[in-house]
Amino acid sequence: MGGLLHWGPISTLGIIATVTGTATFSSLRLLAALRPEDRPVEWVKLVLFILWVMGILYFFRRAVSLGPGRPRRRRRADGAEARAGVGLYCDECERVVPPRAHHCRVCNACSLKMDHHCPWINTCVGAWNQGHFLAFLLTAPLGCIRAGWILLVYLSFRWAERVHTGPKPSDYAALFGLGLAIGVTLAVGGLAVVQLLAIGRNQTDLERWVDAQAHKRPRDSPFVYPYHLGFWGNLVEFWRQCADPNFDGVQWSVASGCSNEAMGEEEAAQRQWRRASASVRVVVQRQPSTALVAGLRATVCSPGLGEIKIDPKIGEHVRVFGVAHGWGYGEVVTPLDGGGWTIVRPVVKGYLLVDGYTAALTKTPPTRRKVE
Repeated sequence: MGGLLHWGPISTLGIIATVTGTATFSSLRLLAALRPEDRPVEWVKLVLFILWVMGILYFFRRAVSLGPGRPRRRRRADGAEARAGVGLYCDECERVVPPRAHHCRVCNACSLKMDHHCPWINTCVGAWNQGHFLAFLLTAPLGCIRAGWILLVYLSFRWAERVHTGPKPSDYAALFGLGLAIGVTLAVGGLAVVQLLAIGRNQTDLERWVDAQAHKRPRDSPFVYPYHLGFWGNLVEFWRQCADPNFDGVQWSVASGCSNEAMGEEEAAQRQWRRASASVRVVVQRQPSTALVAGLRATVCSPGLGEIKIDPKIGEHVRVFGVAHGWGYGEVVTPLDGGGWTIVRPVVKGYLLVDGYTAALTKTPPTRRKVE
C-alpha cells in the first residue's frame, strides 16, 4: 500500500504548499491595499479558497490511504487451472485473482481493477481509490486556476507599484507560484480528461491496451470488450465500485453475451501469443548503474519513473518480448529438461538494456509454467 514518505507524494504536497502559500500571501497583500468596505468580500473569497485547498488535500490523502484495493478472496490455483493458462492466474503471486485485477511490478501486489501505477500518490489507481483520485484531479486544476488569478492580479498590482519601490523577493515567489499553477492546471487537467473518458468507456488503461491488441492477433472471431455497458451503465458501474467500501472486485456487470472471464482469457491468450514470438537471449554483460554509460539514445529513451529495471547475471537467460531504442522488456527464464523455458521463481521481470548486454540465442515456442 502506498504511503506519503515517497518522492511522489512529497513533491505533490510541496507543489500544493507552494501554490497555496504564494497565493495566500499575495491575497493578504492585496487585502491590505483595499478600502475597508471592500475587504469583507475578499476575506470570504480567501477563506473559500483555503477550504477548497483543504478539500484537495482530503481527496489526495484518501487516494493514497485507500489504495486500489487488494484481492481478498485469493487462493492458489490447482494444477489444472495453471496448465490451462486461465487469465485470472497471476504468475507473480502464483494465485487466482478476481477479474480485472492485475499485478503491479512497483507495488509487487495485485490491484483490483488496476488502471495504472501513479508515482505521485505512490500507489496504483484502482477500484477503491479511483473515485477520490478523480476528485483530486478535478479539484486541483480548479484550485490552481483560482490561485493563478490571485497571483496574476497581485503581479499586476506590483507592476504598477514597482516604479516607486522596485522589485521585491515576494514578486519572484509569486511569479514562480504562477508558473506552477499554470503547469498543474494543464498537466493534471489533461489527466482528468483521460480519466473521465476511461470512466465513460468503463475501461482501464491496461484494458484499453489489451482491447487494442485483441484486434491485432490472429483469432477465430472478433473480440467484444465485455465491460462496456453504454455511457449511463458505465457511470452506474463506476458509482457502484466507489460507493461500496467492501467491494471485492469478484463480480462485474458485463455486456449481453459476454462473460466475466472474457477479458482474463483474452489476456492469457495474448500472453502466450507474445511468448510465441519472443526471443530468448543470454546475458553477456551486467547492466550499467546508469543509462548514461550506454549512450545518449539509451538515456533519452530510458523507461519512465516507477518502471522496474532488472539486472540479470552473466550467463542467465532472458525472454525478451520487444526491443525499442536499445531497451527490451523481458523475464528471466531457465531451460526445462524436456526443452523449452520456464519462469524463474521469484519472478524477475522488467526492462533491461539489450544491445551489447545480451546475445541472441534462439526463437522459442510458448511454454507452460512448470506445475509442481
